[in-house]
Amino acid sequence: SDSREVKSVRDAHMPIDGIVLDLSWFGGIRSGSPQSSIGALDWDTQRFPEPREHIEAYRRDDLGVIAIEESYVSAGTLTYRQMREQGYLAVNCSDRHTPISLSEWWGEGSMIDWTNEKAARWVHDNRRFPNIIRNGVLGHWTDLGEPSNYDRIACYHGGKRHADVHNLYNFLWLQSIYEGYVRDHRDNRTRTVQRPF
Repeated sequence: SDSREVKSVRDAHMPIDGIVLDLSWFGGIRSGSPQSSIGALDWDTQRFPEPREHIEAYRRDDLGVIAIEESYVSAGTLTYRQMREQGYLAVNCSDRHTPISLSEWWGEGSMIDWTNEKAARWVHDNRRFPNIIRNGVLGHWTDLGEPSNYDRIACYHGGKRHADVHNLYNFLWLQSIYEGYVRDHRDNRTRTVQRPF
């Protein structure tokens, strides 16, 4: 591959099978800001130009790539606007058309409603598959799937409250990855790394 870091690890006779990409692959985060890139699930091509070519070079060097995903979606992203229009974000129980608003270290925005099968399918078909899988990423790191930052009085698909879905949230996220791979007729086994909290 073209990475000095990988070469240095191998020169030190340390085993290496893969690379995990943290928040920077999609542009990083801006604490408390709607202009954060979290949830966009698209490459920051200034930091990662030509991701497909680089990932292919790693593959030829027997290295797989895993990319982090988050369930938070910053309000300044196209992903947020599209998901809001379709009702795919967790909402305020008092106004089922207004997404919950969270402001935290990752930015300002809302969170994906993984209990809504259409939302889960949309994320895979419109973000994960075209931007991550098609570029050669082999695995998915579902980060903070507990979730760690949430609104206790949020409502989800079918009127469920956060307490009803809290322990299922990460499972439903993982299910969306599995079902997406089945729909895509991908015969390779995906790798997932979960960090629930």
